Amino acid sequence: MKKTTVFILALLAAGFLGACEDPVPNDYVPQIYAQAFFLVDNPIENIIVAKTQPVADSFDFDKSLIRDASLEVFENGEKLPGSFVFVNGRGYRYSDSNYLTKPNATYELKIALKDGAIVYGKTKTPGRIKWVVPPKKKIYYPKDTLNLPFVDSLTIEWSPVKGVEFYLLAIDCLDTLEYGKYLVPPSDEKNRRIFKPWAEEYFYKERKTWTFLPNVRTPVVWGIFKWYGLHQIEVMAPDENMLNWAKQYFIEYQYNPMFSSVSGGIGVVGSAAVVRDTFFLVKNRP
Repeated sequence: MKKTTVFILALLAAGFLGACEDPVPNDYVPQIYAQAFFLVDNPIENIIVAKTQPVADSFDFDKSLIRDASLEVFENGEKLPGSFVFVNGRGYRYSDSNYLTKPNATYELKIALKDGAIVYGKTKTPGRIKWVVPPKKKIYYPKDTLNLPFVDSLTIEWSPVKGVEFYLLAIDCLDTLEYGKYLVPPSDEKNRRIFKPWAEEYFYKERKTWTFLPNVRTPVVWGIFKWYGLHQIEVMAPDENMLNWAKQYFIEYQYNPMFSSVSGGIGVVGSAAVVRDTFFLVKNRP
């Protein structure tokens, strides 16, 4: 998730300073940041291990990444037999790509650093989530943008997951450039932004838009769309650790040490059940 990377940048650049007075920049002691999400029925991947950087320095995300850590994952107390490999730009992934995270299972992550430090986190995955009413494959954006109607085709519904307080809904434009190549017959027509008088440039910097939902049935509002064309819709049923991380990410916009779910460092080890589908948003005019 690209927006996840933006959040990591904000966390690391903030420095997580807890003293009452600003310390001398040369006295800054970096902390270890760990981020791992175990997604049910998905491979174990995109585990970030990094060190924080002082706000006085120019931030360098690649420089912050720790590439030589040793990772171990335990499923219900049993160590997974494979190893973990570092992938540039994506963090660590489990070497057995056929292994999929299980529902209702306890996962423990142990990260050993070269200096002997240990970072640890634990999560229990939720049960599976399924579509009850999936999104329509083709949605037509209204021609009258001043009078946007409620449309049944935008309503989606999914199965409830025991113990989940809030669900996360994400809409992601999968291709902000191409449009016509997904039509039948295909054409060379290009995609374009959906004009919003109130939207500033930063609104379009992220393809994906997230929101919290306390229920399992909802209409997708027109205002959530930024582009036309091919989209992915994603619903997550997060555990408590991931939900607390999301509250910092989407609401507080800053790191809260009370919500950290790792020991020996800072960050999050969480999990979620997830369901995804794609649809095509048709332009309201050529």
